[in-house]
Amino acid sequence: MTAVVKDKKAGGGMGNDSEFVRITYDFAADAGATGVLDLFEADGACVIKSFHAVVKTTFTSGGSATLTAGVQGGDVDVMLAAVAVASLTANSIHGEAVALNFPIYLADGAILQQNILVAAMTAGKIEYVIEVMKV
Repeated sequence: MTAVVKDKKAGGGMGNDSEFVRITYDFAADAGATGVLDLFEADGACVIKSFHAVVKTTFTSGGSATLTAGVQGGDVDVMLAAVAVASLTANSIHGEAVALNFPIYLADGAILQQNILVAAMTAGKIEYVIEVMKV
């Protein structure tokens, strides 16, 4: 699997404390082709307590690109559901795709992924902020 340049692992050594994990997708480092990139791997069973994403640099595309984020092999757009490139403007904040009943359980080794759909991105940077806690 391909991963963003600065993918993360979390969940293994946190004890009962929450941890905020920040993962950045950056077109300059990760390219913008359509497809899936791994963002985060659970290092031990954990729960996601909260999630949001902040666009650091406005996204552009030669087409009608969309961005999703979610759980590999499960709800692949539970975090972001097909956010259009036009909505991915600098300093915009995006929350979970649907009203979730937190926490969301992740088994050991579960992977959160980002997916670029429809068309490639030509610029953009987004930071995902995930609050996790070991179970």
